[in-house]
Amino acid sequence: MSQSAIYQWIKQKAIKQDAVSAALIMADERPAPTDWMPFLKTLFMVLGGLALAVALLFFLAYNWQSMGVIFKFAMVQAGLFLTVLGLWLIKTPAFYNRFNIRPKSLNLMTVIGSVVMVLLIGGLLALFGQVYQTGADPWQLFALWALLISALAITSGQSVLWVMWSSIINVALFLLADSRPLMLLWFNHSADFIWLFFMVNTALWMLLELLSKSSPIKTDKGFYQRCLMADDWGRQLQSLALLMCLTIMGFMAIFEWQSYALTRGLVVLLGLAGLYAYYRYHRPDLLFLAFWMMTLITLLVTLVIQLFDNVFNESVLLLLAILVIALTAAAVAWLKSIQKEWQDE
Repeated sequence: MSQSAIYQWIKQKAIKQDAVSAALIMADERPAPTDWMPFLKTLFMVLGGLALAVALLFFLAYNWQSMGVIFKFAMVQAGLFLTVLGLWLIKTPAFYNRFNIRPKSLNLMTVIGSVVMVLLIGGLLALFGQVYQTGADPWQLFALWALLISALAITSGQSVLWVMWSSIINVALFLLADSRPLMLLWFNHSADFIWLFFMVNTALWMLLELLSKSSPIKTDKGFYQRCLMADDWGRQLQSLALLMCLTIMGFMAIFEWQSYALTRGLVVLLGLAGLYAYYRYHRPDLLFLAFWMMTLITLLVTLVIQLFDNVFNESVLLLLAILVIALTAAAVAWLKSIQKEWQDE
């Protein structure tokens, strides 16, 4: 049952007032009373798994001075070993048949265990660097962390692991840009590092598009099918990161147009046009189009601010407020028309 259709029927009073609650439950817009217990179980499982991993790391940090080097490594490695052992155990038929674990709960336990394993790998790397004082730059820790979990993130088919992997990579890039190593001296200015973020996030976005359930690649290979991600929110967040890169490049093109208007401005225009065509016609995604409109409105308002920079006063502020309201209203109307168009198809 379509959620938008339910709201349309409620607005037209085609559904009686005393049946509105039941209709919203049927459309998955409101939880049923029986949904609360599974939700609480899921929430407590997630919080419990994360609490165990964080508790181990904080225990080490609090008792750092009173522990020996061997004991520190033993604790983290033991936690990592038990996590891997637990992930293997819950995958065995004897375990989930013995405890009658449903596939949905089993998948959730696998995700929680994988997240805990990723956190413990990062903690082990931080422990190694802290104990032995290798002198490495902080970006190398995050780069190595991302490298070690790359196979897990790509083959797991879980959006949460992909988002963690992408976040770690971007943190490594940020720290790399801050350290300005000799190998990247071909970047003439600190602002040029936006190209590095843009290229890496574009590569991550393209890879994730290939690993999504609606990927254009059609194959029956079991390994590729296991790598496909059922959830769309990871792909949407990755596309949002790409839009953020384009937004920053757009800011540079607007505020420093003498230096960046041609290169960055052209890339922003082509990037926004390409993403619009892709998510509008090839792989329809209303949420991404909302992100896209937010980026476009931000850049348009920024352009107006730059045009009135020399005469910035109360009248300009009023104009900006009216412009934001008008653009937002136009964006909402446009998104609603696209949604209706897709529903009618």
